Amino acid sequence: MDHQEIDNIQFSLAKVKEYIREKDKVQSLGELAELRLIFIHLPEKEAINLKNIL
Repeated sequence: MDHQEIDNIQFSLAKVKEYIREKDKVQSLGELAELRLIFIHLPEKEAINLKNIL
């Protein structure tokens, strides 16, 4: 997995933690939606296919 992807996940989780601590529901939900998309797309990006090989 790309180190940038791991960094993005860590940064996003840190933001969510602070948004929740501050009880900022809108920002929390927005950041969680972004994390959800990252996790949905990870298997697609890491799958072996011709585009990844060539």
